[in-house]
Amino acid sequence: MKKLIIVYLISRMKNTGPNRVLMGIVRHLDRSKFIPVIYTLSDGDSDGMKKEFEDLGIRVETFAKNRLVMWVSGKGTLLNMLEKEKPDVIHSHGLRADKVVADSSGELKKRGIASVSTIHCFFLEDYTLMLPSFIGVIISEKHIRILREIETPVCCSQALSEKYQEKYGLLFEYVNNGIDVNRFIPLETYTERKYLREKLGLPEKKAILVVIGILEQRKNPLLIIKAFKKVKENQEAVLVFLGDGGLKETCLQEIGGSSNILLCGNVENVEDYLKCADVYISASSSEGLPNAMLEAGAAGLEMILSDIPQQTKIFEESKIEVQTFSCHDQENLTELMGKMIRQQHKTNKEMMRYINTYFSSANMSENYQKIYIRRKNQR
Repeated sequence: MKKLIIVYLISRMKNTGPNRVLMGIVRHLDRSKFIPVIYTLSDGDSDGMKKEFEDLGIRVETFAKNRLVMWVSGKGTLLNMLEKEKPDVIHSHGLRADKVVADSSGELKKRGIASVSTIHCFFLEDYTLMLPSFIGVIISEKHIRILREIETPVCCSQALSEKYQEKYGLLFEYVNNGIDVNRFIPLETYTERKYLREKLGLPEKKAILVVIGILEQRKNPLLIIKAFKKVKENQEAVLVFLGDGGLKETCLQEIGGSSNILLCGNVENVEDYLKCADVYISASSSEGLPNAMLEAGAAGLEMILSDIPQQTKIFEESKIEVQTFSCHDQENLTELMGKMIRQQHKTNKEMMRYINTYFSSANMSENYQKIYIRRKNQR
């Protein structure tokens, strides 16, 4: 069988959730069947994850020097790439990449090239939270029209697929996100945990509550900070934020003199924090299927989650208990934090086994490989 050439189209090399998903896909590709090539639309954050991909033996190319060039002349640039690479499948991630593929959909069909796109979020929610509401609505509708020109849009979770069907009547298939489960193995002994906490500057015996993600409205970091400050037992705990963003200064103002709330910014060793933490918290109002939640689960943490289906649905058919609160309900979140701080903490091995079994990047990659082969055989 001839190896299929898969060109992955992404915006930039920045270390983001969608690019971590891509890393999981290509890391587990069957190289006896597939040849992966990655193209970025512009060279911002060129250092980013480029070396990680290249260390896997994957060639990384860049189309243009800036966003404007690609937005104006994306179709012509893509056609030049088709002549060079002669791909069997183009797999795009994100609005810019999807637009370039959609603009060239007729030419792709003529050449027998299958198109796949991963949908990482619910557009109407994400775009209206990131942008002025009316602009967000316009862009979300534009992205939906773009997806109609792509053969196989794939949602990153079952819950996300169901939201698109309910809102737009669109029947998108789904492949649940997966993570590198070997990276988030819980520590085996108290001594290891004590040493790692010391290394990270965290107290040995207090409960560690961790929040991972961009400091932006969609993630509701201010809600978490306010709720934690209301917990009677909060001096017995430390609240740790991993991530940066536009709300950083506002968060710092809200934290004030609270020494047990830490904004650690973007860190390369997320797994270390998860290995020595006790509870993972997400107050997101919109998600696809958050990798951070899966990573926390693989590390055996207890969870407090806002009750959006993209976060809670994966636990519905399991016997695993997670604590949920109504999105934006600060009082409920405060109660759950207090409950978690008071209880004795131990590794949630049932959670760990569940995530490792059903949400590994190997499983995710295998499901995408099936899509590539199916779509190519239908040409």
